[in-house]
Amino acid sequence: MMSPKKVDTFGRATALVLILGFLGLAYQQTIRPLLAARKDLGAFREAVQILSDAEGNVDRLNWEIDLVARQIEDSEPLLPQEIDLDAFLEQLGDLAATTDVRVEKFTPNTLVEQRLYRELPLDVSLSGPFMSIYNFLSQLERGSRLTRV
Repeated sequence: MMSPKKVDTFGRATALVLILGFLGLAYQQTIRPLLAARKDLGAFREAVQILSDAEGNVDRLNWEIDLVARQIEDSEPLLPQEIDLDAFLEQLGDLAATTDVRVEKFTPNTLVEQRLYRELPLDVSLSGPFMSIYNFLSQLERGSRLTRV
């Protein structure tokens, strides 16, 4: 039989192991949810940062959309919705008169649909001094409509 002192030491050691085991179990039960919450908090902070960055990007994109809309609005006179050949002929005649150029031939060709605009190729024959024709073409190119010479 064991002596009472050995039983007491064995009992204390067993009690200490049991207490440490329960503390470890309680520690795990308490710490695991806290570690999970810390991980969730980190993920939440990361999501908030992504949303914050995206908000700045949305503002930037809205600004760029407004800029493009203004540029389209400003370009409308260059690319009118309808091709007004009569108005263009009148402009061409006025320009020819002011630059001392004669329009010998003016023949419209087939309308060509491009992705963002329509193009009406023209066959034009001009006569006059070189500098007059040069000035005529230069002013035509700088006119209020987009014109490719």
